[in-house]
Amino acid sequence: MRDPRFAEHMAVFVDVARQGSFSATARKRGQTPSAVVRQIDALERSLGVALLVRSTRTLVLTDAGGRLLERTLPLLN
Repeated sequence: MRDPRFAEHMAVFVDVARQGSFSATARKRGQTPSAVVRQIDALERSLGVALLVRSTRTLVLTDAGGRLLERTLPLLN
């Protein structure tokens, strides 16, 4: 976990979890959806675990993603 942007990626993850979509998060952050996806991919690689189950119409947190969100929200609020 030596990614210098780890904290930023965590904040993006929380936004994606709250918004329920890469596109909504991208609009909120003034980024492209692909940039948001890349940040989530980098976070998942850093942690070595999938955080989201992705389909064409929905995003669902994995168990690990749910636990991470639970622990991260108090830190970011």
